[in-house]
Amino acid sequence: MSCWPERRIAGSRCANRRAGSFARQLRYQSVGPPPSRAPAARLRSDFHRPAQSGFGGDGRLNPRRRGLGKGLMRLSLAGAQHKAPVIYFEDGSLALPSPASPSTHILKIPNPELPGVVTLEALAMRALAAAGLHVAHVRLVPASSPCLLIARYDRSAVDGVPQRLHQEDVCQALGISAESKYAEHGGPTLSDVFALVRTRGSDPKRLMELTRRVAANAVLANADVHGKNISLLLERDGTATLAPAYDVVPSGLFADIDRTLAMPIG
Repeated sequence: MSCWPERRIAGSRCANRRAGSFARQLRYQSVGPPPSRAPAARLRSDFHRPAQSGFGGDGRLNPRRRGLGKGLMRLSLAGAQHKAPVIYFEDGSLALPSPASPSTHILKIPNPELPGVVTLEALAMRALAAAGLHVAHVRLVPASSPCLLIARYDRSAVDGVPQRLHQEDVCQALGISAESKYAEHGGPTLSDVFALVRTRGSDPKRLMELTRRVAANAVLANADVHGKNISLLLERDGTATLAPAYDVVPSGLFADIDRTLAMPIG
């Protein structure tokens, strides 16, 4: 099966409705080579052609952010940043996976209420990579406003077919609900995260990596490193490795976003 004509996404329905909606103006051609060694699909049997009508009736992005008092908001995975799971093909085209099929990448779409947030995330991720930290691979792709294409680190490929790798975020690993992902809501603290990483394997380099990430996020004013934004990749022997950093956004640069650290230091 070939990709749809012109290999173009023109707005689409995301599997996660909480992500908001694409702007109707979103148009771009093949995005080119993959941003990393993450698997690019060759088989085209399990994906949806994007709907041409976009998400919402008005085509607008409608972010939802969690208030934490004082009139300030928290960045939230399901709110301030809009995203869609996509399959990236070797020819540079994108498609939406069917509900049962794994995606290979995440596409983040600009939010007009947080100007430049997509570009800031790309810069922050690249800054961490330049400092020698392990991060998910990202690239900006052309559109009416730049979008961010993020290679999924929890994927492998067998004969061109994406396969899921087992991962757990910190909340899942500790049995904490997603609603309590912030430490001030009873969620995990840095002490909990370090203890978890220490007990799930014997490689001391993971603790050094985690320490460096804490420092780097503080320098970048990323206050939204909560229990859903740190994950572990599970190995067959029951041990776990620290997953690459993701969702690194300098949230402190936005006046109406709460700058309180999701996991306070000290």
